[in-house]
Amino acid sequence: MTAVTERQAHELRLRNGLRVSLRPVGADDEPEILEFLTNLSAESRRRRFFTAAVDLRAETHREMSGVPADHHGLLARAAGRGVVGHAIYVRLPLALRAEVAVEVADDVRRLGLATQLMIRLAQDAEERHITQF
Repeated sequence: MTAVTERQAHELRLRNGLRVSLRPVGADDEPEILEFLTNLSAESRRRRFFTAAVDLRAETHREMSGVPADHHGLLARAAGRGVVGHAIYVRLPLALRAEVAVEVADDVRRLGLATQLMIRLAQDAEERHITQF
C-alpha cells in the first residue's frame, strides 16, 4: 500500500451532508479495516466476500500485504465514526486488468460514496496502466 500524505487526502460531502475524507490505505490501517469489515451486516459481508462466513482477519491481512505496484486500497473516514468505506484493486498477473472490491457502511449506502471510491481507484489504476476492472 502507498504511504499516506496530506496531499493525497480528498474531502467530500455525501448526499446526506456527511463529510468524508478519502485517502490511500496505509500500512498501519489494518486494525481499522478489520473493525470496519467486522461491523458490516452479514448481508454486506456476503456481498463483499461471496460468503458471510469469511475469516475477516485473514482477508484483511491478505489485502494489506499486496505489492504496491499491483495493489491499491482507499479508505473513507468520517469524523467521529472512523472508517465508513473501503475499496481495493488487485492487478491480475501479467495483465492490464484488475479485480476490484468496494464496500461502504450499511447506513451510508446510496449516498455516492461507492461511486467516489471507484472513481479514485480508476484514476490510480489508469496511472499504473490498468485499463479494465
